[in-house]
Amino acid sequence: MARATGVIGIEKLREKPDEETTTAWHATAARDVAEELATSTHQGLDPDAAALRLDRHGPNVIETAGTTPWFRVLGRQFVDVLIAILAVAAVVSLLLGETVDAVTIAIIIVLNGLLGFVQEWRAEQAIDALRNLLAHEAHVIRGGRRLVVSAELLVPGDVIEISVGDRIPADARITTSIDLTADESSLTGESESVLKTTAPVAADAPLAERASMAWMGTSVTNGRASAIVVATGMRTQFGKIAELTQAVGRDPTPLQRQLATLGKRLGIVAVA
Repeated sequence: MARATGVIGIEKLREKPDEETTTAWHATAARDVAEELATSTHQGLDPDAAALRLDRHGPNVIETAGTTPWFRVLGRQFVDVLIAILAVAAVVSLLLGETVDAVTIAIIIVLNGLLGFVQEWRAEQAIDALRNLLAHEAHVIRGGRRLVVSAELLVPGDVIEISVGDRIPADARITTSIDLTADESSLTGESESVLKTTAPVAADAPLAERASMAWMGTSVTNGRASAIVVATGMRTQFGKIAELTQAVGRDPTPLQRQLATLGKRLGIVAVA
């Protein structure tokens, strides 16, 4: 095992497994984190090793399915066989003179569509808001040199430097800290800045109490520190929130589930 104080080259990188690690980084000593990720706290990754890791892990970005125009989001709320059955039922009721029934069914169809639209549209807007919180650049040490690179190019094992006013570009294990505090309200909801340290914390500590970690999307309010990147992109805590937010639009509302049941029953009756 190469020492953590030397530049880690391509040969060392190839010894690392491709599988995602399940290490509790916040509970691991900083020197052990460097050893596990085959990096150096002083020299950082070799540029060639960083390039290989970028190919393996992908860019440090929050992935989205793409922005859908609002009218398409609204329109697909009504593209459903069961909604079509309800629409036919409304028309039949109107032709039979059952105006109240027809209006009631029409209101249900419209209300269902509007609720689904609001849910999906808010989810898409939330993703845009999350992406606006991300850092665009990062101060990184590679091959012993201090560089400013696009945050998208960060990989696990990169050694980054953060200071007051910076957005933290990835999830990272703090290795040195001078009075570092961070605003983590975007992640944990905690309104007060959190003091960060280098000491490991309990493995079962909740997210808000993992003082040895710096999280993507949060901001430094005081001090400075260096840290080893342990997760990027959708593998970060921020990425997991983004993934859950995008999933919201795909989950049916209680009203949509009830309408599905009603539509099935109406379909059975119509066929009978």
